Amino acid sequence: MIKSFFSKILEKKHVVTAEKRLENIIDFTNEILKRESKSPSAETAIYALIRMFADKIIIQNTIDVMSEFKTKIVGEKVSLSFESLMSKDYKAIHQLMWDSEYRTPVKTFTGDIVIDLAKDPVITSVWERTRLYWNIADIGKLDNPWKQQPINHGIHLYLPIGLSIVTGGNHSITCGMIKRTGKLVINESTLLCHVFDISNLIRTIKFDGKHYRMISDGSVAFEGANFDFGCIFEIGRMILDNNISFPSVGTVDIDPQ
Repeated sequence: MIKSFFSKILEKKHVVTAEKRLENIIDFTNEILKRESKSPSAETAIYALIRMFADKIIIQNTIDVMSEFKTKIVGEKVSLSFESLMSKDYKAIHQLMWDSEYRTPVKTFTGDIVIDLAKDPVITSVWERTRLYWNIADIGKLDNPWKQQPINHGIHLYLPIGLSIVTGGNHSITCGMIKRTGKLVINESTLLCHVFDISNLIRTIKFDGKHYRMISDGSVAFEGANFDFGCIFEIGRMILDNNISFPSVGTVDIDPQ
């Protein structure tokens, strides 16, 4: 009985809070930036970290669809949108994300932006088991390589974090990611693929491990919905502060502040 009591005390002492976990991840990322400060490979390393957190988000959802014959949200499609990953408070996040001050469409850029499904951070939302295994079984073979479908594949690319969130073609794009094959091209003529600059949003709110807070006064804007996405958001702050550019993007007309 006494041994069990002291064991519980020791366990509590070793509990790492969400705030501390985030602090450790930021420290880890800072160490990478210090080591790579004089090398362009810092870009590759930082976006590889974002890819890791993005993969973690989609892997569990995809496995759930494979193993449970259902989605997490029974009777509805799973929607891992930018907004839903930030907050469950629809009104608060909707107001921020649809305010042009915080999410600016990037309409002018030089050349193509190429999203490589083998290495770039992408979040998809699969919901149907049958569609998933059909795509994995049929697409990506020698006689049926993965191809972009301009009238089906849609993504929103968020700069400066370099994260693409899929809005159409979730199952086939997930297949490309699983098989590490395929590329999505964004240019000024693509209908379903869009680029947004969220630099002002990053300058306005900050994730603390549990909540997003207003930087101006520290007040809570809303509770965070996903810790891993919050980590992506804060790594995005470090990208912004260190003037790092997403390697897949050429010249874009974004907020220079």
